[in-house]
Amino acid sequence: MNKKIYNQPKFNRTNQYLLSGIHLISIADLYNHPILAGNVKRLKLIDSLKEACEFYWSYGIDEIFVDGSFASIKENPGDIDGYITVESETDPKYLKILNSGSIWGDYKTIDPKTGKFLMWSKHRIEFYVHPIHKAFGMMYFPDFFTSPSKYLDKGILKIIK
Repeated sequence: MNKKIYNQPKFNRTNQYLLSGIHLISIADLYNHPILAGNVKRLKLIDSLKEACEFYWSYGIDEIFVDGSFASIKENPGDIDGYITVESETDPKYLKILNSGSIWGDYKTIDPKTGKFLMWSKHRIEFYVHPIHKAFGMMYFPDFFTSPSKYLDKGILKIIK
C-alpha cells in the first residue's frame, strides 16, 4: 500500500474511494465532513463509530482503522468495516476488551441470522483485530483493506483522538 498520509480525506472521483494511503480523521471532523457525514444514515454510523472508538480508547487501543462503503463517496453506505491493532493474542489490552462484556469486545458471538459479529447486527459496524483475525485468503486486515484489487487502489481512514 502507498503509505502516504493525508490530514484530510481525499477521494478519487473516478472510483469513489479514498486515494491510496492513510487518511487521518477525528470523530469531530467526521461529523463535520460534507461527504462522510452527508446524510442521516452516515450520521447514525458515525454515532456508533464514536461509541466504538471511545470504548477502544478507554482500553488503550489507539490504532483504529475504518473502510468499506463508508470510506467512499457513496451516498448510502451499508456499513462500516474496520480493524483495531493489538500486539498479540496475549496483549493485556486485548484480553481486557474480550472480558469487558461489551458488544465491541465480543469476538466470539456470531449472529445466526447474519453470520456476523453482534456489533454489526446492532450497529452496522464490524471491527476485526489485527494481527489475530485474518481476512479471505488469510490476508492480514491492513493488506486486505488497502491492497489494490483488479478494479481499484484505495485508501483507509485512521480514526484519531
